[in-house]
Amino acid sequence: MNPKIGLEPNELIDLIEVFCQTLEEHRESINSLNVFPVPDGDTGTNMFFTIKGIRDYISEDTKSLDLASMVKLLSKWALLSARGNSGLLIAQLFKGLAFALNDDDLLGPKQFVKALIKTTEFAYESMPNPQEGTILTVLKESANASDKSLSKNPDDLIYIWKIANDIAKKTVDDTPNQMELLKKAGVVDAGGYGLSLMLEASFNCLFRDQEGNIIFSIPSDKSLYIPEVIKHKPIEKEFLQSVEDESWGFCTSFVIQGSSINIDHVKDDLNKKGKSLVVTGDTELLKIHIHVENPDEIIKYSQKFGDISHEDIQNMNLQTSEFNHSQNEEIQVVEVALIVFAREPILRQRFREITPDHLEFIEVSEDSSPSVQDILDSIENSKGKNVILLPNHKDLIEICNQALLLTSKNSSQIPTKNFIEGISSVLAFTSGKSYDINIKSMNRAIEDIKTCSVKVAVKTLEYNGLNIEEGDYIGFIENNLIAKNSDKNEVLKKIISNIDIDQKLISIYAGNNIIMDDAFDLLNQLQLQFPKSEFDLIESGQYDSEYFIGIE
Repeated sequence: MNPKIGLEPNELIDLIEVFCQTLEEHRESINSLNVFPVPDGDTGTNMFFTIKGIRDYISEDTKSLDLASMVKLLSKWALLSARGNSGLLIAQLFKGLAFALNDDDLLGPKQFVKALIKTTEFAYESMPNPQEGTILTVLKESANASDKSLSKNPDDLIYIWKIANDIAKKTVDDTPNQMELLKKAGVVDAGGYGLSLMLEASFNCLFRDQEGNIIFSIPSDKSLYIPEVIKHKPIEKEFLQSVEDESWGFCTSFVIQGSSINIDHVKDDLNKKGKSLVVTGDTELLKIHIHVENPDEIIKYSQKFGDISHEDIQNMNLQTSEFNHSQNEEIQVVEVALIVFAREPILRQRFREITPDHLEFIEVSEDSSPSVQDILDSIENSKGKNVILLPNHKDLIEICNQALLLTSKNSSQIPTKNFIEGISSVLAFTSGKSYDINIKSMNRAIEDIKTCSVKVAVKTLEYNGLNIEEGDYIGFIENNLIAKNSDKNEVLKKIISNIDIDQKLISIYAGNNIIMDDAFDLLNQLQLQFPKSEFDLIESGQYDSEYFIGIE
Protein backbone atom coordinates (compact mmCIF):
# COMPACT_ATOMS: atom_id res chain seq x y z
CA MET A 1 0.00 0.00 0.00
CA ASN A 2 1.38 3.38 -1.02
CA PRO A 3 1.92 5.90 1.79
CA LYS A 4 -0.48 8.85 2.12
CA ILE A 5 1.10 11.88 0.44
CA GLY A 6 -1.38 14.62 1.42
CA LEU A 7 -3.95 16.00 3.83
CA GLU A 8 -7.42 14.55 4.36
CA PRO A 9 -10.59 16.57 5.17
CA ASN A 10 -10.15 16.42 8.96
CA GLU A 11 -6.56 17.61 8.58
CA LEU A 12 -7.71 20.56 6.47
CA ILE A 13 -9.94 21.61 9.35
CA ASP A 14 -6.90 21.39 11.66
CA LEU A 15 -5.00 23.55 9.16
CA ILE A 16 -7.63 26.28 9.52
CA GLU A 17 -7.32 26.03 13.31
CA VAL A 18 -3.57 26.59 13.04
CA PHE A 19 -4.09 29.58 10.75
CA CYS A 20 -6.56 31.00 13.26
CA GLN A 21 -4.35 30.50 16.32
CA THR A 22 -1.33 31.95 14.54
CA LEU A 23 -3.10 35.09 13.39
CA GLU A 24 -4.64 35.58 16.82
CA GLU A 25 -1.21 35.31 18.45
CA HIS A 26 0.41 37.69 15.94
CA ARG A 27 -2.55 40.01 15.40
CA GLU A 28 -1.07 43.12 17.02
CA SER A 29 2.37 42.43 15.59
CA ILE A 30 0.90 42.39 12.07
CA ASN A 31 -1.20 45.48 12.83
CA SER A 32 1.93 47.38 13.83
CA LEU A 33 3.30 47.04 10.28
CA ASN A 34 0.16 48.21 8.49
CA VAL A 35 0.84 51.26 6.30
CA PHE A 36 -0.55 50.17 2.91
CA PRO A 37 -3.03 50.86 1.43
CA VAL A 38 -4.02 52.88 4.51
CA PRO A 39 -1.97 53.28 7.73
CA ASP A 40 -4.82 52.27 10.02
CA GLY A 41 -3.37 49.30 11.90
CA ASP A 42 -6.03 46.68 11.15
CA THR A 43 -4.42 44.15 8.76
CA GLY A 44 -3.78 41.56 11.47
CA THR A 45 -7.28 42.03 12.87
CA ASN A 46 -8.89 41.63 9.45
CA MET A 47 -6.87 38.52 8.59
CA PHE A 48 -7.63 36.92 11.96
CA PHE A 49 -11.39 37.52 11.83
CA THR A 50 -11.57 36.33 8.24
CA ILE A 51 -10.08 32.95 9.22
CA LYS A 52 -12.01 32.87 12.50
CA GLY A 53 -15.22 33.44 10.53
CA ILE A 54 -14.46 30.33 8.45
CA ARG A 55 -13.68 28.30 11.57
CA ASP A 56 -16.93 29.39 13.23
CA TYR A 57 -18.97 28.13 10.27
CA ILE A 58 -17.51 24.63 10.58
CA SER A 59 -19.86 22.10 12.20
CA GLU A 60 -19.97 18.34 12.72
CA ASP A 61 -21.78 18.06 9.39
CA THR A 62 -18.85 19.82 7.69
CA LYS A 63 -16.42 17.23 9.03
CA SER A 64 -18.33 14.39 7.35
CA LEU A 65 -17.97 15.89 3.84
CA ASP A 66 -15.53 14.73 1.19
CA LEU A 67 -12.63 17.08 0.50
CA ALA A 68 -13.99 18.63 -2.72
CA SER A 69 -17.37 19.41 -1.13
CA MET A 70 -15.72 20.76 1.99
CA VAL A 71 -13.43 23.23 0.22
CA LYS A 72 -16.33 24.59 -1.85
CA LEU A 73 -18.09 25.48 1.40
CA LEU A 74 -14.88 26.86 2.91
CA SER A 75 -14.46 29.09 -0.15
CA LYS A 76 -17.97 30.49 0.26
CA TRP A 77 -17.51 31.04 3.99
CA ALA A 78 -14.18 32.76 3.38
CA LEU A 79 -15.91 35.16 1.02
CA LEU A 80 -18.68 35.96 3.51
CA SER A 81 -16.28 36.29 6.46
CA ALA A 82 -13.62 38.35 4.68
CA ARG A 83 -12.82 41.68 6.33
CA GLY A 84 -10.89 44.47 4.70
CA ASN A 85 -8.45 44.35 1.82
CA SER A 86 -6.18 41.74 3.44
CA GLY A 87 -9.11 39.52 4.46
CA LEU A 88 -10.46 39.39 0.92
CA LEU A 89 -7.03 38.49 -0.43
CA ILE A 90 -6.64 35.73 2.17
CA ALA A 91 -10.09 34.46 1.11
CA GLN A 92 -8.60 33.82 -2.35
CA LEU A 93 -6.56 31.03 -0.75
CA PHE A 94 -9.73 29.02 -0.21
CA LYS A 95 -11.01 29.80 -3.68
CA GLY A 96 -7.70 28.47 -4.98
CA LEU A 97 -8.08 25.33 -2.86
CA ALA A 98 -11.61 24.79 -4.18
CA PHE A 99 -10.32 24.98 -7.74
CA ALA A 100 -7.33 22.70 -7.08
CA LEU A 101 -9.33 20.05 -5.18
CA ASN A 102 -12.31 19.88 -7.49
CA ASP A 103 -11.96 16.11 -8.07
CA ASP A 104 -9.40 15.06 -5.46
CA ASP A 105 -9.64 13.44 -2.05
CA LEU A 106 -6.21 14.61 -0.80
CA LEU A 107 -4.38 17.93 -0.57
CA GLY A 108 -1.15 16.50 -1.97
CA PRO A 109 1.91 18.14 -3.54
CA LYS A 110 0.31 18.75 -6.96
CA GLN A 111 -2.88 20.11 -5.41
CA PHE A 112 -0.93 22.35 -2.99
CA VAL A 113 1.05 23.89 -5.85
CA LYS A 114 -2.03 24.24 -8.03
CA ALA A 115 -3.88 25.93 -5.16
CA LEU A 116 -1.08 28.48 -4.71
CA ILE A 117 -0.96 29.19 -8.44
CA LYS A 118 -4.74 29.65 -8.71
CA THR A 119 -4.83 31.71 -5.51
CA THR A 120 -2.26 34.05 -7.05
CA GLU A 121 -4.28 34.34 -10.25
CA PHE A 122 -7.51 35.01 -8.39
CA ALA A 123 -5.85 37.58 -6.10
CA TYR A 124 -4.37 39.56 -9.00
CA GLU A 125 -7.62 39.36 -10.97
CA SER A 126 -9.62 40.69 -8.00
CA MET A 127 -7.79 44.03 -8.08
CA PRO A 128 -7.97 46.52 -10.98
CA ASN A 129 -4.64 48.01 -9.87
CA PRO A 130 -2.54 45.28 -8.22
CA GLN A 131 0.47 46.57 -6.27
CA GLU A 132 3.75 44.69 -5.99
CA GLY A 133 5.52 44.54 -2.65
CA THR A 134 2.37 43.27 -0.98
CA ILE A 135 0.77 39.93 -0.14
CA LEU A 136 0.29 39.54 -3.92
CA THR A 137 4.06 39.37 -4.48
CA VAL A 138 4.50 36.93 -1.59
CA LEU A 139 1.81 34.68 -3.07
CA LYS A 140 3.31 34.87 -6.57
CA GLU A 141 6.88 34.10 -5.52
CA SER A 142 5.79 31.23 -3.25
CA ALA A 143 3.66 29.74 -6.00
CA ASN A 144 6.45 30.00 -8.58
CA ALA A 145 9.06 28.45 -6.27
CA SER A 146 6.81 25.57 -5.20
CA ASP A 147 5.89 24.91 -8.84
CA LYS A 148 9.58 24.56 -9.75
CA SER A 149 10.22 22.26 -6.79
CA LEU A 150 7.35 19.96 -7.79
CA SER A 151 9.29 18.46 -10.69
CA LYS A 152 12.17 17.57 -8.35
CA ASN A 153 10.04 16.08 -5.56
CA PRO A 154 6.55 15.35 -6.97
CA ASP A 155 5.50 13.24 -3.96
CA ASP A 156 7.04 15.24 -1.09
CA LEU A 157 4.49 17.69 0.32
CA ILE A 158 6.72 18.60 3.28
CA TYR A 159 9.60 19.61 0.99
CA ILE A 160 7.36 21.69 -1.29
CA TRP A 161 5.60 23.37 1.66
CA LYS A 162 9.02 24.25 3.08
CA ILE A 163 10.07 25.83 -0.21
CA ALA A 164 6.88 27.93 -0.27
CA ASN A 165 7.47 28.93 3.36
CA ASP A 166 11.14 29.85 2.86
CA ILE A 167 10.44 31.92 -0.25
CA ALA A 168 7.52 33.67 1.47
CA LYS A 169 9.76 34.83 4.32
CA LYS A 170 12.47 35.94 1.90
CA THR A 171 9.96 37.83 -0.24
CA VAL A 172 8.45 39.58 2.79
CA ASP A 173 11.90 40.86 3.75
CA ASP A 174 12.27 42.24 0.23
CA THR A 175 8.89 44.04 0.07
CA PRO A 176 10.39 47.47 0.99
CA ASN A 177 12.50 47.21 -2.17
CA GLN A 178 9.31 46.57 -4.16
CA MET A 179 7.34 49.51 -2.75
CA GLU A 180 8.79 52.92 -1.92
CA LEU A 181 6.05 53.61 0.64
CA LEU A 182 7.16 50.64 2.76
CA LYS A 183 10.76 51.80 2.57
CA LYS A 184 9.79 55.29 3.79
CA ALA A 185 7.81 53.80 6.66
CA GLY A 186 10.65 51.43 7.58
CA VAL A 187 8.46 48.30 7.59
CA VAL A 188 7.74 45.16 5.58
CA ASP A 189 4.29 44.52 4.13
CA ALA A 190 1.81 43.56 6.86
CA GLY A 191 -0.39 41.25 4.77
CA GLY A 192 2.57 39.43 3.26
CA TYR A 193 4.06 38.99 6.73
CA GLY A 194 0.78 37.53 7.98
CA LEU A 195 0.68 35.06 5.09
CA SER A 196 4.28 33.96 5.75
CA LEU A 197 3.39 33.29 9.40
CA MET A 198 0.46 31.11 8.28
CA LEU A 199 2.72 29.10 5.99
CA GLU A 200 5.42 28.70 8.67
CA ALA A 201 3.04 27.62 11.44
CA SER A 202 1.29 25.09 9.19
CA PHE A 203 4.62 23.73 7.92
CA ASN A 204 5.60 23.13 11.57
CA CYS A 205 2.58 20.80 11.89
CA LEU A 206 3.54 18.56 8.97
CA PHE A 207 5.11 15.21 9.84
CA ARG A 208 5.86 11.84 8.28
CA ASP A 209 5.01 8.76 10.34
CA GLN A 210 6.95 5.47 10.43
CA GLU A 211 5.08 4.14 7.39
CA GLY A 212 5.94 7.27 5.40
CA ASN A 213 2.42 8.77 5.59
CA ILE A 214 2.11 12.56 5.57
CA ILE A 215 0.16 13.68 8.62
CA PHE A 216 -0.91 17.10 9.85
CA SER A 217 -0.82 17.13 13.64
CA ILE A 218 -1.08 20.13 15.99
CA PRO A 219 1.46 19.88 18.86
CA SER A 220 0.13 20.44 22.37
CA ASP A 221 2.75 23.14 22.96
CA LYS A 222 1.98 26.22 20.81
CA SER A 223 5.61 27.31 20.86
CA LEU A 224 6.45 24.26 18.75
CA TYR A 225 4.47 25.48 15.76
CA ILE A 226 3.43 29.14 16.15
CA PRO A 227 6.40 31.41 15.28
CA GLU A 228 7.70 33.65 18.05
CA VAL A 229 5.95 37.02 18.23
CA ILE A 230 8.37 39.76 17.20
CA LYS A 231 8.09 43.32 18.48
CA HIS A 232 8.80 45.31 15.34
CA LYS A 233 10.49 48.68 15.47
CA PRO A 234 8.04 51.62 15.30
CA ILE A 235 6.99 53.06 11.96
CA GLU A 236 9.17 56.01 10.97
CA LYS A 237 7.80 59.23 12.51
CA GLU A 238 8.48 61.20 9.32
CA PHE A 239 6.21 58.84 7.41
CA LEU A 240 3.39 59.11 9.97
CA GLN A 241 3.66 62.91 9.94
CA SER A 242 3.54 62.96 6.14
CA VAL A 243 0.16 61.14 6.06
CA GLU A 244 -1.35 62.71 9.18
CA ASP A 245 -3.57 65.22 7.36
CA GLU A 246 -4.72 62.97 4.50
CA SER A 247 -8.39 62.07 4.18
CA TRP A 248 -8.91 58.32 3.82
CA GLY A 249 -12.69 58.08 3.76
CA PHE A 250 -14.54 54.88 4.66
CA CYS A 251 -13.49 51.26 4.21
CA THR A 252 -16.68 49.76 2.77
CA SER A 253 -17.38 46.06 2.25
CA PHE A 254 -20.55 44.32 1.15
CA VAL A 255 -21.88 41.25 -0.65
CA ILE A 256 -23.80 41.35 -3.94
CA GLN A 257 -26.09 38.40 -4.66
CA GLY A 258 -27.77 37.90 -8.02
CA SER A 259 -27.74 35.81 -11.16
CA SER A 260 -25.35 36.10 -14.10
CA ILE A 261 -23.45 38.99 -12.53
CA ASN A 262 -20.86 40.38 -14.93
CA ILE A 263 -17.79 40.51 -12.67
CA ASP A 264 -15.64 42.51 -15.07
CA HIS A 265 -18.42 45.06 -15.52
CA VAL A 266 -18.80 45.45 -11.75
CA LYS A 267 -15.04 45.84 -11.36
CA ASP A 268 -14.71 48.42 -14.15
CA ASP A 269 -17.75 50.35 -12.93
CA LEU A 270 -16.83 50.50 -9.22
CA ASN A 271 -13.16 51.23 -9.93
CA LYS A 272 -14.26 54.71 -11.03
CA LYS A 273 -16.05 55.28 -7.73
CA GLY A 274 -13.26 54.78 -5.17
CA LYS A 275 -9.84 53.37 -4.27
CA SER A 276 -8.36 50.03 -3.16
CA LEU A 277 -11.09 48.09 -4.93
CA VAL A 278 -11.16 44.31 -4.51
CA VAL A 279 -13.88 42.29 -6.27
CA THR A 280 -14.02 38.54 -5.82
CA GLY A 281 -16.55 35.73 -6.06
CA ASP A 282 -18.61 34.32 -8.90
CA THR A 283 -21.58 35.23 -11.07
CA GLU A 284 -24.02 34.66 -8.19
CA LEU A 285 -22.13 35.90 -5.13
CA LEU A 286 -19.62 38.76 -5.10
CA LYS A 287 -17.75 40.37 -2.21
CA ILE A 288 -16.77 44.01 -2.68
CA HIS A 289 -14.15 46.01 -0.80
CA ILE A 290 -13.65 49.69 -1.66
CA HIS A 291 -12.48 52.94 -0.04
CA VAL A 292 -14.93 55.79 -0.63
CA GLU A 293 -15.98 59.11 0.88
CA ASN A 294 -19.70 58.24 0.88
CA PRO A 295 -20.37 54.57 1.72
CA ASP A 296 -24.17 54.88 1.61
CA GLU A 297 -23.92 56.22 -1.92
CA ILE A 298 -21.74 53.35 -3.21
CA ILE A 299 -23.96 50.71 -1.57
CA LYS A 300 -27.09 52.28 -3.06
CA TYR A 301 -25.40 52.52 -6.45
CA SER A 302 -24.38 48.84 -6.32
CA GLN A 303 -27.97 47.69 -5.86
CA LYS A 304 -28.29 47.71 -9.65
CA PHE A 305 -26.00 44.66 -9.73
CA GLY A 306 -28.05 42.58 -7.25
CA ASP A 307 -29.19 42.29 -3.64
CA ILE A 308 -26.86 43.85 -1.06
CA SER A 309 -26.01 42.24 2.30
CA HIS A 310 -23.17 41.88 4.84
CA GLU A 311 -22.43 45.61 4.81
CA ASP A 312 -19.42 46.67 6.89
CA ILE A 313 -18.31 50.31 7.06
CA GLN A 314 -15.23 51.56 8.92
CA ASN A 315 -14.18 55.21 9.31
CA MET A 316 -10.54 55.10 8.21
CA ASN A 317 -9.82 58.68 9.27
CA LEU A 318 -10.57 57.71 12.87
CA GLN A 319 -8.69 54.41 12.56
CA THR A 320 -5.65 56.15 11.07
CA SER A 321 -5.68 58.85 13.73
CA GLU A 322 -5.89 56.23 16.47
CA PHE A 323 -3.12 54.13 14.92
CA ASN A 324 -0.82 57.13 14.49
CA HIS A 325 -1.51 58.14 18.09
CA SER A 326 -0.55 54.68 19.34
CA GLN A 327 2.65 54.71 17.26
CA ASN A 328 3.73 58.15 18.49
CA GLU A 329 2.70 57.64 22.08
CA GLU A 330 5.60 57.80 24.51
CA ILE A 331 5.19 55.75 27.66
CA GLN A 332 4.91 58.10 30.64
CA VAL A 333 4.07 56.71 34.05
CA VAL A 334 0.89 58.19 35.56
CA GLU A 335 -0.53 57.86 39.05
CA VAL A 336 -3.83 56.40 37.79
CA ALA A 337 -4.51 54.78 34.40
CA LEU A 338 -7.99 53.99 33.10
CA ILE A 339 -8.23 50.83 30.99
CA VAL A 340 -11.35 51.13 28.88
CA PHE A 341 -12.97 48.27 26.96
CA ALA A 342 -14.25 49.58 23.61
CA ARG A 343 -14.88 48.19 20.15
CA GLU A 344 -15.70 51.07 17.80
CA PRO A 345 -12.96 53.59 16.90
CA ILE A 346 -15.50 56.43 17.20
CA LEU A 347 -16.16 55.50 20.83
CA ARG A 348 -12.46 55.15 21.63
CA GLN A 349 -11.96 58.64 20.20
CA ARG A 350 -14.82 59.93 22.36
CA PHE A 351 -13.16 58.52 25.49
CA ARG A 352 -9.77 59.87 24.46
CA GLU A 353 -11.15 63.39 24.09
CA ILE A 354 -12.09 63.40 27.79
CA THR A 355 -8.74 62.54 29.38
CA PRO A 356 -6.14 61.41 26.80
CA ASP A 357 -3.15 61.18 29.15
CA HIS A 358 -4.70 58.54 31.41
CA LEU A 359 -6.50 56.26 28.94
CA GLU A 360 -5.54 52.84 27.64
CA PHE A 361 -7.79 50.52 25.67
CA ILE A 362 -8.63 46.85 25.40
CA GLU A 363 -10.29 46.23 22.05
CA VAL A 364 -13.49 44.23 22.23
CA SER A 365 -14.37 42.59 18.94
CA GLU A 366 -17.79 41.76 17.57
CA ASP A 367 -17.02 38.04 17.70
CA SER A 368 -14.94 37.50 20.82
CA SER A 369 -14.12 38.95 24.22
CA PRO A 370 -10.74 39.41 25.89
CA SER A 371 -9.59 36.59 28.15
CA VAL A 372 -8.58 36.89 31.79
CA GLN A 373 -4.95 36.66 30.62
CA ASP A 374 -5.48 39.49 28.11
CA ILE A 375 -6.85 41.73 30.85
CA LEU A 376 -4.13 40.72 33.32
CA ASP A 377 -1.43 41.52 30.74
CA SER A 378 -2.99 44.94 30.13
CA ILE A 379 -2.99 45.71 33.85
CA GLU A 380 0.58 44.55 34.38
CA ASN A 381 1.85 46.47 31.32
CA SER A 382 -0.15 49.62 32.08
CA LYS A 383 1.58 52.98 32.45
CA GLY A 384 -0.43 53.58 35.63
CA LYS A 385 0.90 52.96 39.14
CA ASN A 386 -2.77 52.31 39.93
CA VAL A 387 -5.29 50.95 37.43
CA ILE A 388 -9.05 51.32 37.08
CA LEU A 389 -10.89 49.01 34.65
CA LEU A 390 -14.06 50.07 32.84
CA PRO A 391 -15.52 46.90 31.23
CA ASN A 392 -18.52 48.66 29.61
CA HIS A 393 -20.38 45.36 29.27
CA LYS A 394 -22.17 43.27 31.87
CA ASP A 395 -20.56 40.05 30.60
CA LEU A 396 -17.04 41.43 31.12
CA ILE A 397 -17.45 42.45 34.76
CA GLU A 398 -16.81 38.98 36.19
CA ILE A 399 -13.86 38.38 33.82
CA CYS A 400 -12.35 41.64 35.11
CA ASN A 401 -12.88 40.48 38.68
CA GLN A 402 -10.90 37.30 37.95
CA ALA A 403 -8.02 39.30 36.47
CA LEU A 404 -8.00 41.65 39.46
CA LEU A 405 -7.50 38.68 41.79
CA LEU A 406 -4.33 37.74 39.92
CA THR A 407 -2.57 41.07 39.45
CA SER A 408 0.18 42.39 41.68
CA LYS A 409 -0.72 46.00 40.81
CA ASN A 410 -3.14 48.13 42.85
CA SER A 411 -6.24 47.84 40.68
CA SER A 412 -10.02 47.84 40.74
CA GLN A 413 -12.95 48.23 38.38
CA ILE A 414 -15.94 50.49 37.97
CA PRO A 415 -18.68 47.98 37.00
CA THR A 416 -19.87 49.87 33.92
CA LYS A 417 -22.41 47.80 31.98
CA ASN A 418 -22.27 49.86 28.76
CA PHE A 419 -20.27 52.62 27.14
CA ILE A 420 -22.65 55.37 28.33
CA GLU A 421 -21.88 54.46 31.93
CA GLY A 422 -18.23 54.28 30.91
CA ILE A 423 -18.25 57.80 29.47
CA SER A 424 -20.03 59.23 32.53
CA SER A 425 -17.54 57.49 34.77
CA VAL A 426 -14.54 58.87 32.86
CA LEU A 427 -16.07 62.36 32.95
CA ALA A 428 -16.07 62.07 36.75
CA PHE A 429 -12.34 61.26 36.79
CA THR A 430 -10.00 64.05 37.91
CA SER A 431 -6.29 63.63 37.23
CA GLY A 432 -5.17 65.66 40.22
CA LYS A 433 -7.14 63.59 42.75
CA SER A 434 -6.09 60.37 44.43
CA TYR A 435 -6.90 56.86 43.24
CA ASP A 436 -9.36 56.26 46.14
CA ILE A 437 -11.22 59.55 45.64
CA ASN A 438 -11.54 58.90 41.90
CA ILE A 439 -12.94 55.42 42.57
CA LYS A 440 -15.69 56.94 44.74
CA SER A 441 -16.46 59.73 42.23
CA MET A 442 -16.60 57.38 39.27
CA ASN A 443 -18.85 54.87 41.05
CA ARG A 444 -21.16 57.69 42.12
CA ALA A 445 -21.37 58.95 38.51
CA ILE A 446 -23.02 55.76 37.26
CA GLU A 447 -25.57 55.39 40.07
CA ASP A 448 -28.24 57.71 38.63
CA ILE A 449 -27.83 57.00 34.91
CA LYS A 450 -30.74 55.40 33.12
CA THR A 451 -29.89 53.65 29.85
CA CYS A 452 -32.27 52.74 27.03
CA SER A 453 -31.82 51.21 23.60
CA VAL A 454 -33.47 50.55 20.26
CA LYS A 455 -32.51 47.21 18.71
CA VAL A 456 -33.64 44.94 15.90
CA ALA A 457 -35.60 41.82 16.91
CA VAL A 458 -33.75 38.69 15.81
CA LYS A 459 -36.74 36.35 16.21
CA THR A 460 -40.53 36.33 16.39
CA LEU A 461 -42.00 36.20 19.89
CA GLU A 462 -44.74 37.43 22.18
CA TYR A 463 -43.48 39.30 25.23
CA ASN A 464 -45.09 41.60 27.78
CA GLY A 465 -48.22 41.89 25.62
CA LEU A 466 -46.24 42.76 22.48
CA ASN A 467 -46.45 40.63 19.33
CA ILE A 468 -42.95 41.01 17.90
CA GLU A 469 -41.93 39.91 14.42
CA GLU A 470 -38.36 39.23 13.38
CA GLY A 471 -36.96 42.50 11.99
CA ASP A 472 -39.17 44.76 14.13
CA TYR A 473 -37.51 47.56 16.07
CA ILE A 474 -37.83 47.02 19.81
CA GLY A 475 -37.24 49.45 22.65
CA PHE A 476 -35.78 48.82 26.10
CA ILE A 477 -35.69 50.93 29.24
CA GLU A 478 -32.80 49.35 31.09
CA ASN A 479 -33.54 45.65 30.49
CA ASN A 480 -37.33 46.04 30.20
CA LEU A 481 -38.84 45.62 26.73
CA ILE A 482 -41.55 48.30 26.42
CA ALA A 483 -42.12 49.07 22.73
CA LYS A 484 -42.03 47.70 19.21
CA ASN A 485 -42.63 49.24 15.81
CA SER A 486 -41.54 48.95 12.20
CA ASP A 487 -40.14 52.50 12.52
CA LYS A 488 -37.05 52.85 14.76
CA ASN A 489 -37.74 56.54 15.39
CA GLU A 490 -41.23 55.80 16.72
CA VAL A 491 -39.73 53.29 19.15
CA LEU A 492 -37.27 55.92 20.38
CA LYS A 493 -40.07 58.43 20.89
CA LYS A 494 -42.06 55.82 22.82
CA ILE A 495 -39.09 55.18 25.13
CA ILE A 496 -38.61 58.85 25.92
CA SER A 497 -42.35 59.45 26.47
CA ASN A 498 -42.26 56.70 29.14
CA ILE A 499 -39.58 58.43 31.21
CA ASP A 500 -39.64 61.62 33.26
CA ILE A 501 -36.96 63.58 31.41
CA ASP A 502 -37.75 67.12 32.55
CA GLN A 503 -34.58 69.10 33.32
CA LYS A 504 -32.41 66.18 32.27
CA LEU A 505 -29.72 65.58 29.68
CA ILE A 506 -30.57 62.93 27.09
CA SER A 507 -27.58 61.67 25.12
CA ILE A 508 -28.59 59.74 22.00
CA TYR A 509 -25.87 57.61 20.42
CA ALA A 510 -26.61 56.68 16.80
CA GLY A 511 -25.46 53.24 15.66
CA ASN A 512 -23.65 52.19 12.51
CA ASN A 513 -26.87 51.72 10.49
CA ILE A 514 -28.30 55.16 11.23
CA ILE A 515 -28.30 57.87 8.55
CA MET A 516 -27.21 60.93 10.50
CA ASP A 517 -29.33 63.42 8.51
CA ASP A 518 -32.43 61.44 9.52
CA ALA A 519 -31.21 61.30 13.11
CA PHE A 520 -30.84 65.09 13.27
CA ASP A 521 -34.39 65.47 11.95
CA LEU A 522 -35.53 63.23 14.81
CA LEU A 523 -33.49 65.29 17.27
CA ASN A 524 -35.27 68.47 16.16
CA GLN A 525 -38.64 66.79 16.69
CA LEU A 526 -37.67 65.69 20.21
CA GLN A 527 -36.42 69.15 21.15
CA LEU A 528 -39.75 70.65 20.11
CA GLN A 529 -41.73 67.96 21.95
CA PHE A 530 -39.66 68.15 25.17
CA PRO A 531 -38.45 71.77 25.45
CA LYS A 532 -37.42 71.47 29.12
CA SER A 533 -34.85 68.78 28.37
CA GLU A 534 -31.43 68.99 26.75
CA PHE A 535 -30.68 66.59 23.90
CA ASP A 536 -27.33 65.57 22.49
CA LEU A 537 -26.86 63.39 19.36
CA ILE A 538 -23.58 61.53 18.93
CA GLU A 539 -22.44 59.13 16.21
CA SER A 540 -21.14 55.96 17.88
CA GLY A 541 -20.55 53.41 15.11
CA GLN A 542 -21.99 50.62 17.29
CA TYR A 543 -23.45 47.55 15.66
CA ASP A 544 -25.57 46.00 18.40
CA SER A 545 -28.08 48.88 18.78
CA GLU A 546 -29.73 51.29 16.38
CA TYR A 547 -29.84 53.88 19.15
CA PHE A 548 -28.39 53.81 22.66
CA ILE A 549 -29.70 56.45 25.04
CA GLY A 550 -28.32 57.77 28.31
CA ILE A 551 -30.48 59.88 30.63
CA GLU A 552 -28.92 61.71 33.57
